Amino acid sequence: MYLRTVIILSLLLNNSCVQQKEHDEAVKKNTGAIEIYLFAKKPKSKEGISITQAMKKFTYVNLDDFSESQDTSIMRYDTKLHTFIFAGKLDLPKQENIGELFIESSEIVGLDPSKTDVVLTKSAALKLSKLPFNTFYGTPFIICENKRPIFTGYFWSGYSSLMSTTFQVMYDHVQKDFASINHFKMYKANGFGHEIGKVPEIEKYPEIQKLTEAFKRDNKII
Repeated sequence: MYLRTVIILSLLLNNSCVQQKEHDEAVKKNTGAIEIYLFAKKPKSKEGISITQAMKKFTYVNLDDFSESQDTSIMRYDTKLHTFIFAGKLDLPKQENIGELFIESSEIVGLDPSKTDVVLTKSAALKLSKLPFNTFYGTPFIICENKRPIFTGYFWSGYSSLMSTTFQVMYDHVQKDFASINHFKMYKANGFGHEIGKVPEIEKYPEIQKLTEAFKRDNKII
């Protein structure tokens, strides 16, 4: 039994090393590409505590002000600010939770670090405008380099009065006419009940640094 366990662990470790080696070689050769994927299933943030825990811990926490359609399995509660978290920071997903390819490499023009603009083609912009409007949860996405996740955030309609607590790319879900090249602003949002966040400073957020480096490797810095 012990030997069998050792063999299985060795195979898993070897597979992980092979994947990492392939990724590193692809980065060096720049054979990969920046792509944007959607999640295979609804991701859950680890920010705060669950709604069930919050309702047990704080007697004043209830869902009376929200419709029955709210997904309490995704919602979280911030115990410091005492507010609900509808779209919290997301960990990089495992491979099985990376869903469909949403925006192809050829549709990504680049990243403007000075403004934190994500620049997309007309076809990609049209895809954004067709996303279902969701004022509470937005549409979570994954940016991958050489098929490996490096960044997560939300596509967020400017018509929503709510905000996530993390990085969100703003778009207009009613706009249907786009130019050949389109700039979409990325913000670091501040959560439920707050105004829209500030443009992320590269030196402040490691996630933005990592994203910028990946775009550099793909020759897509604007």
